[in-house]
Amino acid sequence: MRGLPVQAPVPLPDSSVEQFDFEEDAAAPFLRQRRRKKLARFFLYEFLAIAVLVPSAAVVLSRDLSSPALVMLMNVLTISAAVVAAIIPILVFAIGPAFTRDRRM
Repeated sequence: MRGLPVQAPVPLPDSSVEQFDFEEDAAAPFLRQRRRKKLARFFLYEFLAIAVLVPSAAVVLSRDLSSPALVMLMNVLTISAAVVAAIIPILVFAIGPAFTRDRRM
């Protein structure tokens, strides 16, 4: 049984290679500033969530709470802060761009 003949690849002429211009356009500084603000907002929200999470977790783990209602309140606060800290990146980086897209499309 004979195989198919193998042909050498055909070289492309130099004119078919496109030259890309990687210089910044006029909107690039605006996009950089928007990304910087978005990242700063993300850090602020995460800091606030962790600032609530760590002390409330420390209080819950210390087991110095005597009232069952206070124990329940601290447990709910700790779990809520942990959930919020986990959801913030999703809201900022995944769902946020869907709401801010250009409406002209």
